[in-house]
Amino acid sequence: MTMSEEQLAKKLIIKPLDDRRVIERLRVIDKYHFPVKYTDKYYEALQLHVYNQLAFFNEALVGSCTCRFERINEGEEPATFRLYVMTIGVLAPYRRLHIGTKLMKAVIDAVGAEQNVKIDHIALHVQVGSKAHDFYQSFGFDVKEEVKDYYTELDVNDALLLTKAIPQPYLKKSATKVSKKEKAEKKDEKKEKDEKKK
Repeated sequence: MTMSEEQLAKKLIIKPLDDRRVIERLRVIDKYHFPVKYTDKYYEALQLHVYNQLAFFNEALVGSCTCRFERINEGEEPATFRLYVMTIGVLAPYRRLHIGTKLMKAVIDAVGAEQNVKIDHIALHVQVGSKAHDFYQSFGFDVKEEVKDYYTELDVNDALLLTKAIPQPYLKKSATKVSKKEKAEKKDEKKEKDEKKK
């Protein structure tokens, strides 16, 4: 480890969003590094969990990665989610310090360490032709599909939907197992549907 990396390690802290009072500071820095303006509703909906990560340099907030859960098997048990990356950004003066990499790694590591929530994959959108695509590819994200006119306020409207599956070796069996009661309910529902068809 070089001296500059050691100094960076002492000055940089990556940590989960665990205090709602920080959200106002997040709103301020987002104005500087995103081309779109996020609404009050967006900030009110941000949850305090390990998948929203913040970067502090000398105690100043300089970057963030925010995510939300999206259920992908509605009506089925056990619940399975995708983790959707809404934003990842770092203030311009700090972009050569690999802070974005550390933020994304923190989110990926958190998914891998998850014990209670089944997360099928991480997903995000990126502008077609954006340099950010290379950044996500370096983490193993694959292009799932191209989405026409995804962005309405940007010069390039088309986006790529990128996904990455993360193994969850510590996931408790209870997070992936359907209970006997749920199995019985499913069986009863199927029986009712079959009887209605007759």
